[in-house]
Amino acid sequence: HKVVIPDAILSEATPLWEDFIVGKFLDIAPHIAKVHMGVNKIWSYGDPIAKVEVYDVNATTMRFKIRNPKVRE
Repeated sequence: HKVVIPDAILSEATPLWEDFIVGKFLDIAPHIAKVHMGVNKIWSYGDPIAKVEVYDVNATTMRFKIRNPKVRE
């Protein structure tokens, strides 16, 4: 038995990581809440649609989910 996935499914899919950028700290990263507050104050410009979500990866790395392409640039 095998499952055949139509090419259209794969070609039209949006990668899960497309909205993310990775932040690498030179030392131990600050607490995630502090980073979240700081990036949203700087990057969102008070626009609730431009909110940035922050996720821990390890002690020196965080992922930032930024849905707004302009803000991500």
